[in-house]
Amino acid sequence: MIRSAPSAPFLILRRLETERLILRPIVEDDWRALHAHYSDAECTRFTSRRVLSEGESWRAMASMVGHWQLRGYGPYALVEKSTQAVLGTVGLWYSIELPKPEINWVLTRRYWGQGYAGEAVRAVQRMALECLPDLSLISFIHREDAASIKLALAVGASFEREVEFAGGLWQIYRHPAAKTHSAILMQSRRITPPASREEVRHLVFRTRDLVLERAFGNCIRVLVPDPSGNPYHARLYSMMDLERHDDATEFSICVRRCSFIDDDNGEEHRGVASNYLCDMRLGEVLQFGGPVGYPFAIPEDRSADILMLGMGTGIAPFRTLIHQIYDELGGWKGKVRLYYGAKSPLEMLYMNDENNDLANYFDQPTFRAFQAVSPQPHIDAPAALDKVLEQNAAEVWEMINRRSTRVFVAGTVTMLDSIDKAMVKLAGSAEKWTATRTRLVSSKRWSEVLY
Repeated sequence: MIRSAPSAPFLILRRLETERLILRPIVEDDWRALHAHYSDAECTRFTSRRVLSEGESWRAMASMVGHWQLRGYGPYALVEKSTQAVLGTVGLWYSIELPKPEINWVLTRRYWGQGYAGEAVRAVQRMALECLPDLSLISFIHREDAASIKLALAVGASFEREVEFAGGLWQIYRHPAAKTHSAILMQSRRITPPASREEVRHLVFRTRDLVLERAFGNCIRVLVPDPSGNPYHARLYSMMDLERHDDATEFSICVRRCSFIDDDNGEEHRGVASNYLCDMRLGEVLQFGGPVGYPFAIPEDRSADILMLGMGTGIAPFRTLIHQIYDELGGWKGKVRLYYGAKSPLEMLYMNDENNDLANYFDQPTFRAFQAVSPQPHIDAPAALDKVLEQNAAEVWEMINRRSTRVFVAGTVTMLDSIDKAMVKLAGSAEKWTATRTRLVSSKRWSEVLY
């Protein structure tokens, strides 16, 4: 697959949640809330050591947004669930002055002392261990900033050394490192027809390093050799078909061979992780981190409706779900609907002549699958997922508004625009859809795995 790509893909999840907080991408409207921190001398005493103007606060916010593009990760806006108030920022930061990437946090003073920063930092730690296990993380703290030192120690970081920086003494606190595991490639088979331009492979691995959880939506972070000189190049893949044996565990992943066009010079570059995986030979060893847990959970109520919206290799966790509810649980009473997009019928993974696993479930009375293809596959136009949703508007909107329905979204970040476009039409207005989606998210009935 050839696609246009930004200078650096995002390496971590774009949204995290805790009991009280949402960590989401920063948007321009956040600058006023962040200015409440940067214009407070007590808040900036150990960082900029002066208050910032409104323009300087806006530029500080813009640098955080740009950090995601340059590094593939960055700070999140820290939002209180109950009020939707922006409390500050928390996340990963690696400017050229720092010796290592750090977990950084800033909090407006009115929210100090309520445990928000610790709750957010722990969420970032968990995410980093799962998504970037090869990244060695620190926190860089002024030696007189007692509150930040106390928090770093509370979340498990340990003092490493003291250094001179910007005319003062700063301390480095090291966060706990991730563990990596290994697996042997047992099987590699192409699941797109030979006539398709897209090569997608189903890979089966065996590991003895750990007992993986058999949970719908769980992923691993594959760690392949990095041609740029870093220890690893990491990418996230959903696990399927997990089977435990006496001495090992087997699992599968679905991999699309990718390449991208450099926007600056027009040159084509092979995707590092996907090409490494597709080229692996049987018996070779893969290094990986995880498993990475995602908020996909099979509802306890078997009469609940399940709406799955997928694109590309995002089909992988849905294939696992369908197998579990019909083969292992013995069936499902609620509606199970799969809306899946691909460039052409040949790229309908697990629904084509080369591999048609999902056809085994078409006779289930509660299951239906709907396919969306690209109107212009020759120019890599996105699949018309919105059109298929609109064609089934009455049922989709009825399911969305049913209190027991769970909505699962898996695929590329770009598919969200197509989904939102359709849902706005189904709802009748952008405001109504925003309110509906907020209710789904807050009640844990809307879950995403995006890459």
